Amino acid sequence: MSSIFLKDGMYWYQRYVKNPNSGKNDKRIQRSLRTKNRGEAEQRQINFDKRYDDIYTRNSLFPPRPLSKCIKEYLGEKKKQVDANRRSLNTYRSDDISLNQFLAFIEEAYDDLDIREINKKHILQFKVYREADKRVNSPSTVSVNLRVTRSFFSNCIEKEYIEEHPFKHIKIKKSLQRKSYPLGEDFDNLVEIFRELVERPFPKPQKKTGGKFKKKEDKQWLNDHEWFPFVIFIILKTGMRIGEVLLLKWKQGDTDFINKGVSNSFSYLSNDFKLLTISFKRGYRELPVKPLKPLFNKIPKTYTTKDNGKETSRRKLYVFENERTNDLHLTTTAANLWKKFLRDFDLNENWTIHSLRHSVASAMLNSGKTHFEVGQVLGHSTLEMIDRYGHATIKSKEETMSALHRPKKKKKKRKK
Repeated sequence: MSSIFLKDGMYWYQRYVKNPNSGKNDKRIQRSLRTKNRGEAEQRQINFDKRYDDIYTRNSLFPPRPLSKCIKEYLGEKKKQVDANRRSLNTYRSDDISLNQFLAFIEEAYDDLDIREINKKHILQFKVYREADKRVNSPSTVSVNLRVTRSFFSNCIEKEYIEEHPFKHIKIKKSLQRKSYPLGEDFDNLVEIFRELVERPFPKPQKKTGGKFKKKEDKQWLNDHEWFPFVIFIILKTGMRIGEVLLLKWKQGDTDFINKGVSNSFSYLSNDFKLLTISFKRGYRELPVKPLKPLFNKIPKTYTTKDNGKETSRRKLYVFENERTNDLHLTTTAANLWKKFLRDFDLNENWTIHSLRHSVASAMLNSGKTHFEVGQVLGHSTLEMIDRYGHATIKSKEETMSALHRPKKKKKKRKK
């Protein structure tokens, strides 16, 4: 039997149900009825009774499991996949953020529900909640949140934790944002902007004042994130994915070897900075980067840390290493800086970092290269396809990428 009681002027629901550990009805459930009116509280008590009768009596094939426990278990399994190089760290972080946002929403509105209590209503409420603040959550961000949450519940179906999928009959719309790529003069303009940014001396970061920079027009954020222009310039000159650039190491690591069937992602430079080896999402390729050697020579390879008051010099493992965390910079950080760059330089805000790969491909195709040659540079071929059709030679890749390394444009002097 259930009961209702007053707590801090608000009515609460209480009931004892069967404990799967002891087999006795000694598991207490308490839920806020969110009302001060006894009549409304009694009606909601009836609704709660029907819900728990269904969960703990008729649906006995599916033992009770708290949502929080199921999410923790699911993320633990995904973390093991990361440790085994079968899942990227960035994908895991996206899963972790999305599922904890869903859990926080449920706990705020309903406390920690049982996994079997989640239904279509909760999913739609979460969707509306995430879409409410468009300044923070773009349509693509909400789409990622929902897709990750749907995958979690699909996993619960496979484990027979739930009988019916709460996403049944719910369609996740793709972002209607029109795709746009910097082509032609726009692409050349981007190259020149970032060429100037990487050719300037490495700046010393300045302190922020009151959480904001003194002058927006000073673009101080570029000084505080001096690695960012180098990342984008490498993408513009190689067509690499943002994840591949952020994974880039100064030299080959102990575990950086090709294993067929295993998603072991890595990228590293040769000792002379003339060759770049990439393994990403079961794709493998080598890129000639001799024209970028001066750029790599300019990037600091060590940084100073303080340990017990003593300054020590530490060599970086990654080319673009976060000195605060001794780890990689996040792709989300790069994406946010890219948006800030587009706003500050009055450029098309529909461009994305990934769209630069399309721009690079277009530049190479317009120079007369074939789709196969461009695909070899961009890494569109899987290991199986490379084994079948053979590797493109380094020399042929140099010729394919030559369109990306045109000499710097000389500015015409105005006649006085």
